[in-house]
Amino acid sequence: MTLNKSSGQAAVEYLMTYGWMLLVLSVVSGALYSMYGVECVKSASGFASTSMTVDQFGASADNNLSIVFENQDDERVDFDEVVIQHDGEEIPVRVDSVIEPGDTETVDIRGISPSSQCNEMDLTLRYDIGPLGNQLSDQRISGTVTSEIDFADLPEPAQPANYTAEYNP
Repeated sequence: MTLNKSSGQAAVEYLMTYGWMLLVLSVVSGALYSMYGVECVKSASGFASTSMTVDQFGASADNNLSIVFENQDDERVDFDEVVIQHDGEEIPVRVDSVIEPGDTETVDIRGISPSSQCNEMDLTLRYDIGPLGNQLSDQRISGTVTSEIDFADLPEPAQPANYTAEYNP
C-alpha cells in the first residue's frame, strides 16, 4: 500500500495550520495573563465560633486594617486582643472593647496598608463572654484574612519636644 503524495502533503499542511494557530493562541494568552494576572479574592475564612464572627474587613490609605466583628452570642463579649501571625512573627494588638449581644464593633489595626500583591494574614481573636464574675474567659478563635494587604512601613514616633530626663541614684 503506498500513500498518495497529495494526501501526505494535505496532512502536513493541516498540522502546520493548526500548529501555528496553537502557537499564536499560546502567545496571546501568555501576554494577557502577564498584563492582568490573577485577581486576589478578598476573604475571611476559618473564624468558626458561635459567639464571634468577622463581618467584613478592608485596608485604608492611612495604614489601618479595619475589621468588623459581630457578637452573635446572647451574652456580652469583652474583646481583649487580636494577634496577627505573619511570616513567623506574632504581633499582638490590644483592643479592650465591649460588644453587646447582636452588635458589631470595628477594630482598626495600625500598620497594615493596601498592597498590589495578594497576601494572607492569620488572626487569633481573644475575648471573654458574659458578665464579670461569671465569665467564660480567654476564648479564642482563629482564621485567615486574604486580601491585597501588607505590613506598612510606619515612621518612627517623633521625640517629644523640650523633654529632658535625669537619673539621680
